[in-house]
Amino acid sequence: MKSFSLIPLIFLIMNSAEINAQDPAEYYENQEIIEKLCDEMLNQPLGFSNSKLNHLLEYEIPKSRLKQYTNELFNAQTGIVSNRADTHTGAMGWLNKHDLKVRKRIYDKRVKKMGKCPENWIKVLAEGDSWFEYPIYLRDIISHLIRKEKHFVIKSVAAGGEWMANMLYEREYLYYLTAMRPDVFLVSGGGNDIMGEQMGALVDLKPRLLPFTNESDEMYAKNEAIYFQEYTYWVRHRMTAKANEPHFAHEDFSQFPLPHDLKAQIDTLKENEYDKVLYEKIIRGRKFLNTNFFAFMRMLQFQYMFMHKTIEAEDPAFYNSLLIITQGYDYPYPSYSRKFPFMRWLLNTVMRNGRWLKAPLQIKGILDPADQEAVMAAMIFEYNEMMIDLSSRYLNMCHIDSRGVAQHLFPNDPKKAWFDEPHVKSVVFRKIAAQYAECIKAHKTILNERGEAEKAKKQPQTGGQSQQAYSPKVFKVVNN
Repeated sequence: MKSFSLIPLIFLIMNSAEINAQDPAEYYENQEIIEKLCDEMLNQPLGFSNSKLNHLLEYEIPKSRLKQYTNELFNAQTGIVSNRADTHTGAMGWLNKHDLKVRKRIYDKRVKKMGKCPENWIKVLAEGDSWFEYPIYLRDIISHLIRKEKHFVIKSVAAGGEWMANMLYEREYLYYLTAMRPDVFLVSGGGNDIMGEQMGALVDLKPRLLPFTNESDEMYAKNEAIYFQEYTYWVRHRMTAKANEPHFAHEDFSQFPLPHDLKAQIDTLKENEYDKVLYEKIIRGRKFLNTNFFAFMRMLQFQYMFMHKTIEAEDPAFYNSLLIITQGYDYPYPSYSRKFPFMRWLLNTVMRNGRWLKAPLQIKGILDPADQEAVMAAMIFEYNEMMIDLSSRYLNMCHIDSRGVAQHLFPNDPKKAWFDEPHVKSVVFRKIAAQYAECIKAHKTILNERGEAEKAKKQPQTGGQSQQAYSPKVFKVVNN
């Protein structure tokens, strides 16, 4: 297996303007540390611990280099240059601009009304992808919030097809956070980063589950079997965990330090106490995820942490008063389907439904539809668990867990809940938006409760760079 290219990282190191602002010896020493940490994160992500991720965040990485580094993430493996979002060009760009103009008119009207009694309004900034901005036919999450919650003043800078790295590079959200000073910041990012041609770099027919070592094949196989057994315990634990109970997050992706008594409880679970079909899907799909997938998960995790850091750096007091809400999508179904009604058929034909999920998996030789669905279930499961783990690091972050909402609303055939491969139908978005509304309305209570929890621990609040773990604040759209 080839290692990731370090060329973008070298550019990151050599071109930083920071060398003029600090001692050259210290600067180059820091860059060596960055190079070592980034190399380990991308080549051995399964063993890259949370403490190392926090360590990497302590160093300054220019946003332009972060984008370039992310843009080349898969190039060494596939020759595919990722991060080619089409949010501002062509038909997608025109539709995004048109819909944002409509939303801006509504925003301006509500701002005028807000001037009379500002205490009755909640200011919301939304940045994200097509789950926040599907510019035609479908009503996405933000559309439902604007339509239903008349006292929300929502400024949306989301765009269909957007990538997380582009959000960080353009920093449009940071401008509006400073100018608008909202109560709540909604972020939806990561889905587009995974879909499309680059997905082929994330899966293999027979990937190795653990990092390469000098051990014999027999010893590696033994360690791999132990790892997978531990993984099954961890998946069942997370599937049956309450939304906001203490989070037994794994310190890295290759270890699942569940207590023995908790394992004993998991062993006693009956089949009707958790979704066994989904559980078997996740376990089946995990066997196709390779090291690159977890490298990408670590990169996304770092990008969200970088976002927290940049917001806090601008104004720590404002950052601590801001509730940040993320989301993690639902389990999709790879498909070439372009079913009627007419608008669905037309949009799926124009957008070439199947190119996001099904085609990349087929190219890698994953042909069985059941395997394809399992791969997506494992990816979405891991993505949400990564985000929930992230929410346990920050006092002011909540996560909307949408997993299972399609199954809940369409129990006989969850595929009917999907408009195309990456997007659920409007009725499903409405259900998710209702959970957003509940979380947004509770923003003051959430921040006060978390602030009191921090005081109870008698530790100073350290904002975005906190390494202390808290119980995650998760709003599940569908309860267990």
